[in-house]
Amino acid sequence: MTAPLRGLRDTAVPIFAAGAFLFWAITLVAGQLGEQHAAHDGRNVVKRTGLVVFSAARIGLSSRSPDLHFEDFGDAVRLRYRYTGLRLIVARDGRYYAVPIGWRARTDPVYVLRESDDLRVELTPGVQ
Repeated sequence: MTAPLRGLRDTAVPIFAAGAFLFWAITLVAGQLGEQHAAHDGRNVVKRTGLVVFSAARIGLSSRSPDLHFEDFGDAVRLRYRYTGLRLIVARDGRYYAVPIGWRARTDPVYVLRESDDLRVELTPGVQ
């Protein structure tokens, strides 16, 4: 084997190993930070902006949280179903990511609601 090829290999292997280690370390740190943020947000859900959702048809919002409430106003109203007890996580492009007030980061779902003619979302203040 020629000397320049061997020198390239001797240099490339440690650089590749260092890059792989760096990528692995960044992945671990990002995962840990994500868990910490979710735990913090889970403890402070009640302080977030509230959502009231009105829909023409029933939507699959279910939770063990006693704070998530559902009302049916009957056939006389176009948006006849109302859901309360939700908190806003983030809103983007007509989509609302919401959780119930008693949300637990490890076990409970995050609801994605898309505003349309058959679904209206109203924002309310959170607890301060």
